[in-house]
Amino acid sequence: MRAVAVRESNMKKFERLKENEGIERRLDGFVSNQQSNEPKQSFESLKSTKIKASKEHFVAMILISQGWITPQDTLYLTILSCKKQCRRLRDGIPAQLRASWWINLAWKDQTLVSHDSSIFFHELLEDQCNIIPHLAHTGVEGEIRRDLFRTFPQEVYFDASTTQPGHIQLANILMALSKYFPDIGYCQGMNYVVGKLLLLWYQDYQQQQLTLDHEEEIFWVVAGIIKNHQLHSLWAPSMPGYLQLFDLFTNETTRLRKHIFALQKLMAQFLPQLASHLRQIGMHAGYFATQWFATLFSRVLSLDAFATVWNLFLVDGFKLLFRLALLLLSYMQLDLLQ
Repeated sequence: MRAVAVRESNMKKFERLKENEGIERRLDGFVSNQQSNEPKQSFESLKSTKIKASKEHFVAMILISQGWITPQDTLYLTILSCKKQCRRLRDGIPAQLRASWWINLAWKDQTLVSHDSSIFFHELLEDQCNIIPHLAHTGVEGEIRRDLFRTFPQEVYFDASTTQPGHIQLANILMALSKYFPDIGYCQGMNYVVGKLLLLWYQDYQQQQLTLDHEEEIFWVVAGIIKNHQLHSLWAPSMPGYLQLFDLFTNETTRLRKHIFALQKLMAQFLPQLASHLRQIGMHAGYFATQWFATLFSRVLSLDAFATVWNLFLVDGFKLLFRLALLLLSYMQLDLLQ
């Protein structure tokens, strides 16, 4: 099965990511546009190159490349225990490896379902390849149905003028997630995260038609971040939609509200002039940060920027999103102060 028991049988495609040494980084931690003159080395050349990784790490890479072991139980610990490899991971992941690596990083060192996850995914969809005709018009299914044509309608893959393959795949994944997490069901914001991942997969596979296997990969990525990256309480049942969530006069405490409160404190510390200005004009951080956090920035970032941010998000966790929020605010500070 591709998504969980994936075997890295073609690791030769994996070109070594640039060493951290000699690479100029911007203040936000991203690599600048300046490219290193050092030629990239293929995985095959690692055999004759002196690297500072541990022997265990090198052996694990060989075993995975030969298909003798699956990366599920080893990849997370192998990569993140080696600081050099972790730095390379931050610089980017090849498109060929994105699905398997993101699934493992999303689930960290936890074990996925013990039985065949492909069968499990089909069971969640009740063996339907297109769940849209079977969606009810009320409740969770009604919310999913209504949001299908509101998700990235400007993208050809989600053209709102007619039902596109993207709508079918989006509905399938959202419905499977709502059944896998019955205490959450569906929350507005999930549609943009899943939709952005579908667009990224569509780009990675060179705009070929995505299949149920690809839907399943995205399902396990999102399921992993819900369980292990503070998304379970962020997309809470009390959150009918991110635009309606923020109410300053309620006593409800949600993780999203706590994140916005934390962002206000960070703004006061690192962007005091902007924080003071927004406070004077009555602009609460919740008015703009609610959408950022509820959609994990998937609605405001370009596809390439989204991929870069998620490489970091899956390694660093939610703190990366706070850094990104401060970065965006600092870029917009001069305009906002006028």
